Amino acid sequence: MFRPMCIVLWVCCVSGSALADAKADAQRRVNQAETDLRNAEKRLSDARAAEERARTEQARLSAYKAELPQLISRAEEQVADIRKKVDSAKDELPKAQAELSAAQKAVADLQAAIPALREKSAASEKAAASAKASLQREFETTEAYRSARSDVERAQEAYDRRVSERLRESSGAGDFAKLEQEVARLEARVKQLRAEGPESELPQASMAWMNAKSRYEKTRSAIVEGDPAVQSLRKTLEAAKAKLKALQDQFDESLAKDPKLGPLLEQARSDREALAESTAGLDKARKTLAEAQVRVAEQTRLVNAGAQAVRQAEATVAARKQEQATIDRAIAEAQSRERIARDNQAREQRNVEDCRRRLDEARRALSRL
Repeated sequence: MFRPMCIVLWVCCVSGSALADAKADAQRRVNQAETDLRNAEKRLSDARAAEERARTEQARLSAYKAELPQLISRAEEQVADIRKKVDSAKDELPKAQAELSAAQKAVADLQAAIPALREKSAASEKAAASAKASLQREFETTEAYRSARSDVERAQEAYDRRVSERLRESSGAGDFAKLEQEVARLEARVKQLRAEGPESELPQASMAWMNAKSRYEKTRSAIVEGDPAVQSLRKTLEAAKAKLKALQDQFDESLAKDPKLGPLLEQARSDREALAESTAGLDKARKTLAEAQVRVAEQTRLVNAGAQAVRQAEATVAARKQEQATIDRAIAEAQSRERIARDNQAREQRNVEDCRRRLDEARRALSRL
């Protein structure tokens, strides 16, 4: 009885082990089926993305193909426009260079001529001034001039004397004298600071001096102007000065008619005008020269830059035409990639369905154990 029981136990153990192995194997098949499904779904997604990319690229290339003729036309127009500007610059450059040469010559000629004109003008001015001074000295020896000059000197002396007397006679003479001394002291201080420093004290000292001087002038004017004798003597002085000035003015007017001085004055005027005209002409010529230099530089820049721009524009035209020649092949390649991606998508769709079927079978097999 013991032996049959052992056999039964052994059979049970063997059966349990086989069942466990079967479940483990079924689970492995389920896991593998799930992995295969995920991989198949990933390949399907990649195939769909590849198809979309190929379709987008095909649409872009087709749109670009339709746009290429217009792009080529615009590029060719740009080449023609640049060439036109370059040709214009090439035509203008010799003219600008000729203007530059003329301006350089004008400046050089004037620069060479002006020193002699300046020397000539200075000589004629000196001759006229010397002759005028000689006539002035002769005029000052005339009886009329000496009499008028003596009248001015006597009137000035009488006026100054009465002013001094009035200042001494004034009730405020003492204060005025102190104010005069203060002005002199402050002026001396300003001169000392200007010569020796320190400069930091100069502004304040100058202000004090100016204020004191202003008070001095106001005080002096108030004292002097109230005296009738001073006013009378001032009128006499002014009349004497006016008489002397009238004589001088009359003499000055006669100078131009002097047989010796007149031609010298005319020559000095002519030389002065010639120098001024040449100096103004030099300034104008220098301005013209600067403008000509700018034009030459600009036309040269346009020629050089234009040549490079033409090469770049021509390269653009060539590139567009090359694209036009090859774009049909690029479109065909995009269409081919789209077909391949579509075929891959169909194949991967079948793979996904097959993987799902095998996964379902593996799961059912596992559930039966």
